[in-house]
Amino acid sequence: MCGICGEINFRHPDQVDPGRVRAMARSLAHRGPDGEGVWHEPGAALGHRRLAIIDLTEAASQPMAADGGRYQIVFNGEIYNHPALRKELEEQGERFATRSDTEVILRALVAWGLEETLPRLEGMWAFALWDRIERRLVLCRDRMGIKPLYFATTPGGIVFASEIHPLLLHPSVTREIHLKSLCEQVACRYVLAPHTLLKGIRKLPPGHHLVLKEDSTRISPYWRIPLGGLTCPVAEEDALAGFSHHFEQSVQDRLLSDRLSG
Repeated sequence: MCGICGEINFRHPDQVDPGRVRAMARSLAHRGPDGEGVWHEPGAALGHRRLAIIDLTEAASQPMAADGGRYQIVFNGEIYNHPALRKELEEQGERFATRSDTEVILRALVAWGLEETLPRLEGMWAFALWDRIERRLVLCRDRMGIKPLYFATTPGGIVFASEIHPLLLHPSVTREIHLKSLCEQVACRYVLAPHTLLKGIRKLPPGHHLVLKEDSTRISPYWRIPLGGLTCPVAEEDALAGFSHHFEQSVQDRLLSDRLSG
């Protein structure tokens, strides 16, 4: 578990305060006790709190850059198939400076693009990718929404974080209650995405990405649970054996941790 946060402001770039983003990151210290990082330029700032799991060295700290600093990423989660993706990228000529899955997802996004990369990822994630040349922010959340990601629009841009309370540090984000969401919370003990209990704060739905440019904001699904027309063409004993194989493999994939292995 890590914590990510940041702010983009196209209209008033001088109003992006790196000190505020650092305070947002520090409010997420319980998510990442192993390190803190903030990157900023006029109109953009990204913050990160790190829980070191894969590649415990300082080289894997975030925010992480690629392409001479054109791309900046903050990432929360774990990509279980990152060794296979790394190998494929290396065969295409990519070179890596760390053993982290953060660098794998960053270089995959740069080399393959968003639409091609997301279907290849196996894991749980929330990330923010800033393109300094195109002035474009991408926010993305894993298919089932295991990792959280909240955002609020501001005059001229957006502010985002892994939890709600860092967003309240921004002066334009209010604490006004969203009454319909309050009813959902009382009835269901849960608020359906994209809403939260606060009117101005939304959560990115699972399996969606948000693309923010100066003149547009687009939230789109990149994956949906397949419904209807499903059949099981194999015998029961074969299905059980297949389940056991995939279950054991899934457990092994989730044990790829430098911290667990000492």
